[in-house]
Amino acid sequence: MKRFMGYSARQNGLGLALVLALQLSAPETIGDVSNGAISEAVNAYLTDAFGASEKRLNRIANYQNPTLRTVCKSEDSTRCTRAIMSQRVIDTGILNDRFRPRYSSDPDIEIIFIESKFVEHQRSKLLNRYSDDFVDANDLECQLYYSADIFEITNVTIVVSLDASKRKQVACIASHIYQGIGLELSAGWKFPEAWENSLKAMTDFEFYGYLGGLKVASYIHLCAMLKPGMSKQQAKEFLTETSECLSGLYIKKSTDL
Repeated sequence: MKRFMGYSARQNGLGLALVLALQLSAPETIGDVSNGAISEAVNAYLTDAFGASEKRLNRIANYQNPTLRTVCKSEDSTRCTRAIMSQRVIDTGILNDRFRPRYSSDPDIEIIFIESKFVEHQRSKLLNRYSDDFVDANDLECQLYYSADIFEITNVTIVVSLDASKRKQVACIASHIYQGIGLELSAGWKFPEAWENSLKAMTDFEFYGYLGGLKVASYIHLCAMLKPGMSKQQAKEFLTETSECLSGLYIKKSTDL
């Protein structure tokens, strides 16, 4: 069964049998795990955390107290007010008890909302700044840059076009925050492949399932018990059904939605 970034196709709405959701007020017990939902969530997380190459665990350096800044570059300032930019971040659904960054002038993650006529110039500036770092900038409407030192990620910059569709803006921010905290998109894809091969054609239900998958994996990934540099096997030992890393995950069957 083909996987889409952070969720299996079954969980993504394609033959959907159940949906994993974060219920932040849930008790420490995870719920009914007999249907294998937690196991599927853990397996999906491990795939996106370690990839096919069985690399070591990477994570944003300031994972316990991340900071965020949104910036607007537009001739019409009403196109991206603070309220509009904040709402786009909220629309991703990726915020949770373990990832609720505070706004700062010295951010770990910076999101630049920009008019399309300025994106090429912005890319040139950032390619120079991140010349020796991770770059995903083939899609001018959705770009990602970050620095990596051994197993820790810093200085994440996301560029999103104000002229892109709302879905693309939300997908861009969610997918790139996901990568910026240390996780991979499915099959090692960068955003252009993910958008063209999957996200653009999804139904709304499938798209929200995708966002839910990113949220679940992000929640697991930012558990304090998981340490940068861990092997996949070491991480698995902390992801048992009674693990603190999985507390707060609650299962909703599709019939309950």
